[in-house]
Amino acid sequence: MSVFNDNQACIASLKSGQFKPSTLNVGVKYFWLRELVRDGDVEISSVGTNEIVANGLTKALERGKHSGFINILSFST
Repeated sequence: MSVFNDNQACIASLKSGQFKPSTLNVGVKYFWLRELVRDGDVEISSVGTNEIVANGLTKALERGKHSGFINILSFST
């Protein structure tokens, strides 16, 4: 399975398995995902923020960007 992320620090941390003091309070979900990446079950890939289609459903966007994401998802506007 591929997971796309626009956070470079998160990607680096998942791939290396190393922690900084500021990331030690990350929850169980992170450790579960780290194990999936380590075992090769999940591949973390970088993608630009403007290419993450889910942003159309999870963020307040200006009308043009929102419409573009909705069109990609094949919803009618």
